[in-house]
Parts: sequence; structure tokens; C-alpha cells
Amino acid sequence: MAKLSVHQIRETAKKIIASHKGGIRYSDLHEQISKLSPETPSNTINGSIWNLHVRFPQQISKPSRGLFVPVVAAPAEPEPPKEGAPDTGKFTEEDFYQPFADWLKSDLDEVTDSAALGGASMGKKWGTPDVVRA
Repeated sequence: MAKLSVHQIRETAKKIIASHKGGIRYSDLHEQISKLSPETPSNTINGSIWNLHVRFPQQISKPSRGLFVPVVAAPAEPEPPKEGAPDTGKFTEEDFYQPFADWLKSDLDEVTDSAALGGASMGKKWGTPDVVRA
């Protein structure tokens, strides 16, 4: 087989990724393309496939470093909105102080008393520990 062009490499990569529903690692994708066309230089393959998720966002996603996953079609009906306040997914460190103190006291029985400390309650950024075991 002759050397593949950049366009041909990308089209081949899209087909390979689509055939791996659970995703395929970058190195495995590179290896499969190299086996299909040994005459194609390795650097040409690298330069053609490293940003497939950016070039084809409707077809390919990259949930973690080095993993290409085919994008599945969205369901026909959207999910109903959840009850309660919307979850923004943002937490601050202070959100965990009291639950952690309660966990140490109630669940582990490691302490007899607990209090949520931390932050700048003593005036300095690093003035108080987050958890104190007495």
C-alpha cells in the first residue's frame, strides 16, 4: 500500500476509533495505522492524529490523556431536570470541614468532640489546621 496522505490517515483513524466503542489509546491507534500502511512515516501519522478530538468534536472525544473515544449520539428525549438546586460541581474546602469532623466523631469513634476549623478564622491563611485530633 502506498503512503497515506494526512486526510487518509485521519479518515482511517476515525474508522478505527468508531470501531472501538470503549475507546482506543493513542499508541494503539498509531500502531494500527502503521500496520495498515508501513510506508507512511511515523511522524506523519503523529501529526495527523494527535488532535482528532479538536478537528472532529462531533465524532471523537478525548476524556483523558491519550484516549480517543467515539461520541455516541444523544438520546432522542432530553432527561427531565433534577429536583432541587442545580449542581454546579464546584465545592470549596470549607464545604468539607463539618462533614469530616462529624465523620471522625460519629462513624469512626476516633474523637470525643469535633469542631470545624480552617480557612482564615484565626487571621492568617495558614493559621488554623483543618482537622485537630485531641
